[in-house]
Amino acid sequence: ANTSWLLMEVNDWHRAMALLVQGRQALERLGKKGTLEDAWLLKCMGNWHTDLGHYEEGMDHLKLAKEAMEASGASGTVEYARLLRTIGKSLIGQGHVDDAMAMLKLSQDAFVQAAATKTPNYAVCLRSLGFCFGELGDLSEAMLHYSEAKAVFEMTQSTGTPSYAGLLSDMGRCKLTERELDDAMELFQQSLHAFKMAGAEKSKNFADLLHFMGVCLCEQDKSSEALKYFSESKETFNRCHLNKTTNYAALLANMADCLEQQGMIEKCEEMKKEATEIYKAANVAQEVLEHMSPLERRRQRIANSPQKGMPSALTFHMSESA
Repeated sequence: ANTSWLLMEVNDWHRAMALLVQGRQALERLGKKGTLEDAWLLKCMGNWHTDLGHYEEGMDHLKLAKEAMEASGASGTVEYARLLRTIGKSLIGQGHVDDAMAMLKLSQDAFVQAAATKTPNYAVCLRSLGFCFGELGDLSEAMLHYSEAKAVFEMTQSTGTPSYAGLLSDMGRCKLTERELDDAMELFQQSLHAFKMAGAEKSKNFADLLHFMGVCLCEQDKSSEALKYFSESKETFNRCHLNKTTNYAALLANMADCLEQQGMIEKCEEMKKEATEIYKAANVAQEVLEHMSPLERRRQRIANSPQKGMPSALTFHMSESA
């Protein structure tokens, strides 16, 4: 399983799944299906599917992993907490934000139960909670969780990781939502540097970062420069074989908006159509299909909340993954 995980990190998806299938077959021969070892393999298989945009298949494997862990008495372990976080992350990818929040809170509780709140994995959980709060329109709570996650990363000397780089990008997204464009770009630049230092420039999170930098540039009326970042992001998604994910669909939608501003209507419509097809294949929440811009959904939730400070209207589509 560890070898498969490393292969997924370098986008060698075929070999990774082949090893996972071999592992499960070996456990079956030994009569160990449904054990803790099997749960770990199922979790990795779930990750494989969700990372590639196969959300339904991924969730099936993750649910089986959860059942196996609970049956094996592992519900008080860090691995169980990480599994719950992975399930929450997958639900975010499909736009089921309320369900994701419930699962992520269970993950946080599991980390506390496992006495693992001073670990990089807990920081990743806090980051996902922050993203979920942002999607629900509570930007203040999102930034509080991001700040706590940042402190844990720093305390555990884990600031050289792709997860930390992704956190900086997520913090930038909050600033972008609030139309604090200079602050957003500063965080995006810090994230860009962190990704490069971590050697993680061939990943979904890095592609997302390039996407958000493009959105920020569009908000600054720099559409030509923005398209360069959008194109780099698109190339990264394709190079990593991640062009069936909702992250990629959000990028296409934003590229389409930018192209429309430049009068490239035919290409714009093609990209919007492809984005819609990806969202439908991912079985996203109906709200996502009706309003493909996650940023628009955030604005609506902020407007409907008792909190003040509705940001200025933005027109761009944020990625569905944390």
